[in-house]
Amino acid sequence: MLFAAAPAIAQDAAAAAVAQEDAPDSAIPDIVVTARRREESLQTVPVAVTAVTSEMLTERNIQTTIDLQKVVPGVVFSGAGTEANTTLTIRGQGKDVIGPGLPSVISYFNEVPLPGFGSSIPTYDISSVQVLKGPQGTLFGRNTTGGALLIYSQAPTDRFEGYGQVTVGEYGWHAIQGAVNLPITQGVALRVAGNIERRDGFTENLGVGADFDPLHNDSFRVSLRLAPLDFIENTFVYDYFIRSGPYIGVTPTQVASPTPPYRNGQNYAGIVGAANAQLINDTFNCNTSVNCDVDLMVERQRQIGPRKVYSDVDAFDRTRLQGISNTTTIDLGAVTIKNIFGWRKTEVDQRGNTDGVPVPLINTALTRHEAQITDELQLSGSAFEDRLDFLVGGFYLKTRPTGSISLFSDFLRPPSIPLATWRLSTVGNTLYREQSKAVFGNLTYSFGGGLEGLSATAAARYTWDSQGVCSVTLGGASTPLQSTAQCRTYANRFDIDAKFEKLTWTVGLDYKIDENFFTYAVARRGYRSGGSNPPLLGGALTSLQFYQPQTVDDIEVGLKTNWRSGDFSGRVNIAAYRGIFNDLQRQIAGIPANLDGDNNSANDPASTALIINGAKARVQGIEIDGFIQPVRGLQFTFGGSLIDAKYLEFTNPAILNGVATSSGIFLNTPKTSFSLGARAELANIDGMTVTLSGDYYWTDGYRKGIVAAVPSYDLANLRLEVANIADQNLSVTLFVDNLFDKEYYINNSLSGPSPGTTTFSYGPPRMFGVRARFGFGD
Repeated sequence: MLFAAAPAIAQDAAAAAVAQEDAPDSAIPDIVVTARRREESLQTVPVAVTAVTSEMLTERNIQTTIDLQKVVPGVVFSGAGTEANTTLTIRGQGKDVIGPGLPSVISYFNEVPLPGFGSSIPTYDISSVQVLKGPQGTLFGRNTTGGALLIYSQAPTDRFEGYGQVTVGEYGWHAIQGAVNLPITQGVALRVAGNIERRDGFTENLGVGADFDPLHNDSFRVSLRLAPLDFIENTFVYDYFIRSGPYIGVTPTQVASPTPPYRNGQNYAGIVGAANAQLINDTFNCNTSVNCDVDLMVERQRQIGPRKVYSDVDAFDRTRLQGISNTTTIDLGAVTIKNIFGWRKTEVDQRGNTDGVPVPLINTALTRHEAQITDELQLSGSAFEDRLDFLVGGFYLKTRPTGSISLFSDFLRPPSIPLATWRLSTVGNTLYREQSKAVFGNLTYSFGGGLEGLSATAAARYTWDSQGVCSVTLGGASTPLQSTAQCRTYANRFDIDAKFEKLTWTVGLDYKIDENFFTYAVARRGYRSGGSNPPLLGGALTSLQFYQPQTVDDIEVGLKTNWRSGDFSGRVNIAAYRGIFNDLQRQIAGIPANLDGDNNSANDPASTALIINGAKARVQGIEIDGFIQPVRGLQFTFGGSLIDAKYLEFTNPAILNGVATSSGIFLNTPKTSFSLGARAELANIDGMTVTLSGDYYWTDGYRKGIVAAVPSYDLANLRLEVANIADQNLSVTLFVDNLFDKEYYINNSLSGPSPGTTTFSYGPPRMFGVRARFGFGD
C-alpha cells in the first residue's frame, strides 16, 4: 500500500443526512467545502475533510467546537481549565495546554486564524465546520503539521429571515439563542445573532467555594455585508464571548507509591530552611491523617467517587474573547482579489484547584491578555481555457501582550506560612510576542484529451517566523506584570527574539474516474516553528533554553465513492497516510522546583514545562467514513480512524530522566476510534415529521500526560424530533446526552512524577433536555 499524510478525505457523512431531505431521488446530496480556498464538492477535493453542516450541529446538540470530538473519529480536543484553553490533536499532532510552543492544529473563524488561547468557538448560527487532516500551510494562513479547523458563521443574505431557539434541561440548564437577517437596501444586509446559556455545576464541591463545571456564557455576533457593485463585496463580522463562574472540577486519580521525592521537604531545605522542610513533610506526608497526607486524600477521593471534589481554592474563571473578520472580494473576471483582515483579543483570568486535594500541593492561577492582528491577500483565477487554476498571496501575523501573561504556582506551601515569604511559590511572567510573514502559491492543472479527469497540483510557501518573550519569575505574592516594558525593568529577565524560516510544499495528482469515483495521491512537507523556553534557565537546564523547528514529510492516497440503485444509496470514503517527523517537539510538564539544583526558584521553567527536540517519529493510519441509505427516510452513518504512531528515535536529556518517561509516547492519540449513527423518519402526517436519531462514539484509551492515561470509553446520544408542527417552521426535540451515564475523562491538569498525583476533569453526566426551534421570514 502507498501511505500518506496530506489533507485527507474524512467527511462526517452524517452531514449528508440533513441535506438528503431536500435532494431529488435521482441524486446523492453533495456537500460544498472550502478546503482549497474555493468552493468545491467534498467528493472531488483531494483533501481530508470532515464536513459538518449547520443542521447537524443543531441536531446533535453540539454547543462548542470541543463537542466535535464526538462526531470526528481520530480527533481529540484537549485542554486544561476551561474551554478557552483548548487545542486539537489530529494524527498525533497538537499542542500541550501550558507552556510555550505553537499549535500543530490551527482553528480559523471566517478564514482568520485564532490564537492558541481562545480558539473554542460557540457553534450557534454557524453555516459549517470543516476539519482538515494532515499538514496545512500552502493554502491556509499558518503552517501546521497536524491539520486545521475551519469555522464559518452564517453570512448576511438579501432575505428577511431568522430563527429562535430555547433549550431547557437538567442541572438547571436553560439557554436561548437566535438570529435575525435584515436586508437594508440593495447590496446591504445585516445579521445579528446571540446566545445566552446557564447551567448549574455537575461536580459537587465538598470544600471551599461553589460547585464546579457550571455554564454562564453570553455571546453575540454582528455581520454586515456590503455589495455596492456586482463585482465588489465586503463582509464584516464582529463576535463577542464572555464566560464567568467557578472553574472546572479536578479529581485526583492516581496515588504515587512510594511518596515522590519531590514531596520530601528535605529536598528543599537549601531554599526554605530545615524547619520549613520538616513542615512540608508534616503537611503533605504525615502518614497518619487524611488532613495532612496527600496519598490518603487521594484514597478518600477514590472512595467518594467521580464528580465530587474537596477544594481548598475558591476557584473562578473569567474569560472574554472578541474579534473581527473583514473579507473584501473584488471579482475582475479572469482574476479575483481577496483580502482577509482579522483582529482577535483574548482576556483570560483563571484560578483553580489544580492538584484536586484540599492542601496547596500545587495550585495555579492563570492570566492571558493578548491581541493578534492578521492580514492575508490573495490573487486567484484561471487560464488556458480554465484548465489552470492559480492562487498566489501573502500572509502577515502579529501578536502582542495587552496585559499580563502569567502563571501563579502555589507549590508545597504549608497553610501556616504566608505566601509572601514562601520561596517555592512563584509568579512566572512570560510576555510573548510573535510575528509571522509568508508568501505562497498554488497551481492546479486539469488535463484534457485522453487524460480527461486527471489533475495535477503543485504548491509552495516560504515562511519567516519571529518569536520573542520577556520573562521573569517573581515571588508568589507579586502582582503579575502588565507589559513588556515593565518586564524589562528587571535585571534578571529573559528577553530574546528567535527567528526561523522554512520552505514548505505540496504536490499531488487526482483523477475523477466518473461521477461516482474519485481518487488522489498527495505528498507534502509541513513545518512548525521553533522557539524558546522562558525564563532565563539556570544550572543543569541552561542547554534547554531553545528548541528548533520540527518538520514532517508525508504522503497520502484516498478514494471517494458514491453509489445508487433505486432508493438504495451510499457513500464510502477511505484514505491511508504515512508521515515522518524530524526534530519532533515534545513538552515535558510537571517539572519540579529546583530540578536544576541551584536553589534559585526564579530560573525554574515557566509553567513547570519545557519543550525539547530530540525525536524522530512515524505516524501512519487509515480513515474511513460514509453512509448507507437503504430506503428514503432511513440512514446509517459510520466513521473510523486507525492510527499507528511510533517514535523511531528518542532521547531525553539526562537531567529530565527522573521527570519524563524514558520511552516515546504520543499524547492524545488513540489507536482506534469510531462513530456510528442512525436517523429514521418514523412518521409524516400532513407534512409534520417525527424523526428518531442517535449516535454512538467509541475511543481507545490514550495518554494525556507523561503518566496520565485516559481509559477507553464510549458515549451514546438519542433524540426524538417533531418538525414542521402545525405546518409551521417549528420543531421540538427531546434529547438525552450520555445516554448510559458513562464516567469518562476529558482534560487533565496535573501529571508526572513531580506532584506524584494525576488529576482529571470528568465529562458531563447523563443529561435530559428539550429544545424548541422556530424559523421565520423567507
